[in-house]
Amino acid sequence: MLQRTHPDLPRAIQILKDGCDAGRGESCSLLVACYGTGTGVASDPVKASALAKKSCELGYKGCSPPVSPEMAKQAGADAGDQCDAGIVATCAFAGTTRIESGDYAAAAGYFKRGCEAGHPPSCAQLATAHLLGRGVARDPVRAHSLYKKACDAGETSACDALKLTK
Repeated sequence: MLQRTHPDLPRAIQILKDGCDAGRGESCSLLVACYGTGTGVASDPVKASALAKKSCELGYKGCSPPVSPEMAKQAGADAGDQCDAGIVATCAFAGTTRIESGDYAAAAGYFKRGCEAGHPPSCAQLATAHLLGRGVARDPVRAHSLYKKACDAGETSACDALKLTK
C-alpha cells in the first residue's frame, strides 16, 4: 500500500478505480482501505463497505466480508478502528501505518488479525514480518507457510515472495 503522501497516490487510486470498474475484485478490495482511512480519497466508510461487498461478489478470494454501513460509520477513519470493526481489508493498512511509526509488534498484530479473517494481503505482510523477525519471532518456515496461504488465495505478491523462503 502506498504511503498517504506518496506522489503517485492519485494515479494509483485511479488505476484501482479503473480496475474495480472493469470487474477486478482485487482492485476493489485494495480500494477498501483507501476509502476506509481516507488515503488518496475522502474517507467514506460506507463506500469502503460497498467496495468490500463488490470485491466478494466479483469472486476475489481475499475479499473482506462487508459490514453494515452503521458499523462502518462507527469505526471512523482510523485503519485500526476499521480493522476492529470487521473491515478486514484495512488490517493490512493499519499494520503498515504501525510499521511507519516503528511499532512492529502492533503491526504484526493487525496483520495476524487480517490473515486469520482470510485477507491474503494481511497474510503476506505477516509472512514478511516472520521472515524479517519484526514484531514477531523470526521464522522463515512460518513465513513460507503464510506466503503460500496468501498466494493460494490470489495474492500475487506473495507468490513472488515464496521464492525468498525456499
